[in-house]
Amino acid sequence: MLRAGPTPPLSAARSLRRFLACAPGDGLSPLALNRVEGPFATLLVPRLEVLRRAVRAGDSTAALAAARRVAGCGPGLTPSSDDLLCGYLSQLPRSSQWADLTAGLARAAAEETNDISAALLLRAGDGLYSEDVLALIACLRHGRDGQELTACLLRVARFGSSSGYDFLTGVYFGILDACAIGGIHIGQT
Repeated sequence: MLRAGPTPPLSAARSLRRFLACAPGDGLSPLALNRVEGPFATLLVPRLEVLRRAVRAGDSTAALAAARRVAGCGPGLTPSSDDLLCGYLSQLPRSSQWADLTAGLARAAAEETNDISAALLLRAGDGLYSEDVLALIACLRHGRDGQELTACLLRVARFGSSSGYDFLTGVYFGILDACAIGGIHIGQT
């Protein structure tokens, strides 16, 4: 269970971005590098931006609609966009106001994807993640770097064929937006 904790510092987003720069070409990880590669990424970029903007503004109606549009896009047993959403949800604040929005985003997205991915999204909305993900989040929250962070990133990156990297891409965007919600401007990364 993911517990409330500090938002990872922007240095964590920079470390994630460096790690994602070495990711295999398939999946959504190029989005973290401002590259749009492939038909799924092309489709998702404007939808993801609408979601991120709505979340940062605290506009739950627009965010729920956007989550529905992002869900279910991409190849794999768990579509790439759903993996990205799970990573994104892991970084939203855990206060009661945000917990309701996080769970709502997961439910909205779950309605638009397959059963396996829906189950994963619903668990993420409830703050339930694997031990590897929880260890990574703890590492990011405490600003750890070096071998410890790399080991945590590699464990998560190895999920599925691209699921891990897609999840990490969501974590990257989630950190940026969680920092923006807290008053740090995204342009500082």
